[in-house]
Amino acid sequence: YSSMDSATTATGNTAVGSYSLTAMKTGVNNTALGNAAMFEAVGTGTNLQQNTAVGNDALRVTRYYGNTAIGSLALRSDTSGLYNSAIGYEAMRLNLSGTNNTATGHQSLMNNGTGNNNTAIGRNSLLANTSGSGNTAVGVNALFNHKTGNNNIAMGYNALSNSRDGNHNIAIGTNAM
Repeated sequence: YSSMDSATTATGNTAVGSYSLTAMKTGVNNTALGNAAMFEAVGTGTNLQQNTAVGNDALRVTRYYGNTAIGSLALRSDTSGLYNSAIGYEAMRLNLSGTNNTATGHQSLMNNGTGNNNTAIGRNSLLANTSGSGNTAVGVNALFNHKTGNNNIAMGYNALSNSRDGNHNIAIGTNAM
């Protein structure tokens, strides 16, 4: 219902699910599967292209290209991020303009707004990150409370989970640092 209702010069797009790709007019090669997937996604010219959204509200408001969101609410708020991959319920949900991020797991990188080049693998990894860049978190709750610091590596359950704004730290193992 209402899938691709606004398409005018759009080409090569696929929309399956109520309200998927509803606002898009000129997008190219986008795939939206699920209720409201890419619902409010619009772009100018061919800016809106090569995106994949699978799940309720995935990539809901995206404006640019090269993003992949798999899971309900994944990359939901993204408006100007590029080349992000979010897999899992609420993965990168609040991303606005962060670029080149990878989030795999429930709520991984959920609060990222502007951070770039982060990798979060595991439930709640880099959950609180808002603007930190170049961080790698592997494991459940790794870098959980981290918000603004850069270039940290946390591997293991709860590794660096209480760090808020540290830079250039390495923590490996359960509850490390």
